[in-house]
Amino acid sequence: MMSKKIILDSQDYIFQQGAYGRVFCTKMTLENIDNYDEEARAIKVFLNLGDKPEEHVKKVFESEVKAYMTLSKNENLKRYIPKFHGKVLVEKIIDINGNDISDLFFLDLAFEMEYIEGNFVKYGRNYDTCNVLKSFIDIGVHDVKDCSVILNNKNKPTKIIDFVMEEFELYN
Repeated sequence: MMSKKIILDSQDYIFQQGAYGRVFCTKMTLENIDNYDEEARAIKVFLNLGDKPEEHVKKVFESEVKAYMTLSKNENLKRYIPKFHGKVLVEKIIDINGNDISDLFFLDLAFEMEYIEGNFVKYGRNYDTCNVLKSFIDIGVHDVKDCSVILNNKNKPTKIIDFVMEEFELYN
């Protein structure tokens, strides 16, 4: 895990909240970073809302991180995902009113990636997106059913998010 400590505060902009995590912009709020390169970045922090056991959330987190690492190593597929910067430790999260809301998150279940500007939509089952996702599956990223994509003006995928190595059933 990267050793930098991150405080997400009221200047951060929340892009999206999903079933497992909330994504924050961090371009202006990273502190004490030696080699920060001014690339716009996003941090996904996994939620602790009490509706899912911590062990389950951790499995999903590790599966998503492994999927990013797997895809990042593939020369043909890495262009379809945000650049992955690895796991990070979030020190605390402050809401827009200045309240510490860290207890709503698993602060040690967070990763940093490139921020991608655009309108992500649940992947339409168009031919090109399905072909790319089949390639994800072929290299071991098996759970792509919840992914979202940005499509260009020719309806071809440019970026894809929300994929994991495998699905974990919440209740068996």
